[in-house]
Amino acid sequence: MNKIAEIVNDDANLGTIVESTLELSAVTNLKAFDTPKKVQGKKSAIFGDFSIEIMTDNKVVVKKAGAVCDNTKAALREIAKKVGFAFDPKWNTQQLGNKLANFINQK
Repeated sequence: MNKIAEIVNDDANLGTIVESTLELSAVTNLKAFDTPKKVQGKKSAIFGDFSIEIMTDNKVVVKKAGAVCDNTKAALREIAKKVGFAFDPKWNTQQLGNKLANFINQK
């Protein structure tokens, strides 16, 4: 509470500010006092308006024009088709994403 008072520098309204912050946090489902954690990718590739990012936990994230694609595997297949990359339909999303990113980066 004292740290917030230092930041706000307004003891008279501190209770109202904290209450409003907590209410906003609950409404938006955010943790107002947590430090955001950024997940770094270990590999990425860009083709046209698509970007592929392989995260450190091997999760594959595909974005088209900056928006995350809902169906990652379908987006990877679309990219593969456009770049002329032959893939095994038995590959899972992580295998396809990793190999496709390598292929794009070798061009």
